[in-house]
Amino acid sequence: MLIPANKKVILSLIGLAVFIFILKQFWLPVSDTNPSLHSKLTLQYEVTKTILDKTEIQLPLPYSTRENRLISQSMSYNGWRISKRNYKVGEKRGLVLIASDKKPSIIRLEYNFSHDKKDKKRVANPLNPDDYQKYTALEDSQKGRFAKFQDFLIENGVVIDSITQSAEHLQNYLALYEKYWGKFPTYKKIRNTTCNNWLTQQQNLLASLKSLNIPARTVCGIGVDYENKTYKRGWLEFHNGTYWQTLDLWAENTLTLIALSKDSNDFSSLKNGTELKEIIQIDSFQFNENTPFNYEEFYNLKLLPLELQDALKILLTLPFALLITAFLKALFKIETHGILTPALLGLALAFNEIVLSLIIMALVFVPTIFIRKLVANKNKIVEHTVTLTFVILILILIITVSDIMNWLDNPIDALLPVIILTLLVDKYFVSLDKNGTHHANMKLLYTLMLTFIVIGILQLSFIGDWLLIHPEAHLITIALALFLYQPKEIKTEIESKNTEDEINPRP
Repeated sequence: MLIPANKKVILSLIGLAVFIFILKQFWLPVSDTNPSLHSKLTLQYEVTKTILDKTEIQLPLPYSTRENRLISQSMSYNGWRISKRNYKVGEKRGLVLIASDKKPSIIRLEYNFSHDKKDKKRVANPLNPDDYQKYTALEDSQKGRFAKFQDFLIENGVVIDSITQSAEHLQNYLALYEKYWGKFPTYKKIRNTTCNNWLTQQQNLLASLKSLNIPARTVCGIGVDYENKTYKRGWLEFHNGTYWQTLDLWAENTLTLIALSKDSNDFSSLKNGTELKEIIQIDSFQFNENTPFNYEEFYNLKLLPLELQDALKILLTLPFALLITAFLKALFKIETHGILTPALLGLALAFNEIVLSLIIMALVFVPTIFIRKLVANKNKIVEHTVTLTFVILILILIITVSDIMNWLDNPIDALLPVIILTLLVDKYFVSLDKNGTHHANMKLLYTLMLTFIVIGILQLSFIGDWLLIHPEAHLITIALALFLYQPKEIKTEIESKNTEDEINPRP
C-alpha cells in the first residue's frame, strides 16, 4: 500500500511548482527561443521504400560556430528510432535512425541559429601530430606537379609560411593559384549542383594547400546567398596554426555557411532503402545583436547553448524515468539489484551502441560469474580484488579488439556500461549468497526489464525539451516519489542483537 510520507510536504512541493509556473506565465519573462532575429534551418527527409529494422538513414548534426550559434533543435521521426548520436568531428558525425515501422513517416529536423559576426577572441586549438599528418598527407603522384607550382609561388615572391597569416596574403596566393591553374567556375554555374560537385571543383586547391604543409579538409553543408536563396554547398577549411578557418572561394555571393559534415562529400546517406527525398529550407535569416547578462537562463534552460542543452535534457529526463520505474516496482511488487541500478544502466546504454554494449556486457558478465565461484571466500577483499582485476583485464581485451575490428567509433564509450555492470555483478552475487540462485536470477531479470524501460523513456526527446523550459516540474516529481515513502522499522537494541545472533550464531 502506498503511504504518503507527509501530506504537508507533498502539497507544499506541488504548490511551489504551480506558483513558479504561474510566475513565469504572468510576471517572470520567458523569451521565445525562436525569435525573429534567429534563422531556422529545416531539413525534411522521406524514404520511398523501407525495410523494417533494416533501413538505416544517417542525418546531419549541424556544427555550432561563432557566426552560427546553434541554440535549439526539434525533431519529428515517427516510425523511426535513433540508434546512434555522434557529435564528433568527421564523416561519421550525425544521427543514425532505423525504421521501426513498415511505413515510417517523414523525418523533420529543425535547427535554430543565432548569428553574430562581430569580432570575438578565439580560443587556440592547435592540431596534434596525428591530425597534422592526416590533413597534410598527399599522394606521391601529386607531389611532383605541386612542387613546380611551389617554385612558381616562390618566383613571384610568396613566402610559403605567411600564406595563412593574413587575408591579404591568402588572396595573393589564390590570385597566383588561378593564374597558374586556371580560374574557378562562377557561382551561378555550380550553385544548383550537389555538394560533391562543389568539392570536386576545389580538389586541386585542397591538394595544393596540403603540398605547402597547410592542413586542409572539406566541408559540406548549406549556403545562403545575398538573394536569400538556399543551396547545398561545399567549401574548404584550413588550419592556420591556431584554429580552423573557412576558405570560401565565392564569399562575395555568400551570406552565411552552415556546416553539416566534414571530411565527407555529403551529409546524408541511406542504407537498405529506396530513394531518399530531401527538402532544405532556411527562414527568417537575420542577425542577432549582443545582449547583456540574462538571468532568465536560470529558469529557462532553452536559452543555454545546444551542446549544454543535450546533456541537461538527459539529466532532466532521468528522474522522470526513475519515478516511472519506482512506481512499477511498487505496483508489481518486484525486486531489482539496487535501487538506482536500472536507471544508471539505462543511462549508460541509451546513447551508445546498445547491441554492441550488451554483447560486451555479456562477455564480461558470464566469465565473471565463473571467476567469482572459483574465488568464493569469506574474505571479501580477496574476492573483490580478484573479480575487479579480472574484469579490467577482460575489458582491456574487448576494447583492444573493438578498436582493431573497428566495431565502435570510440571503444571507450563501452567503459561506462561495463563499470555499472561490474556493480550489478557484485549485487547479483550478494543476492545469490543470501537468497539462492532463483531469487538472484529473477532480480536480475527485473533489473534488465526496468533498464530497457528507462532507455525507452530517455529516447523521448520531447520530455527533455519540455523540462528545459519548466525544470520546476521536478518538484512534482519529488512529491509523487514521496507517495512511495514507507517509514523504516526501527529495531530496538535487543531485537538487533537477537537478529545478529541468528545470522552469526556463537559457537
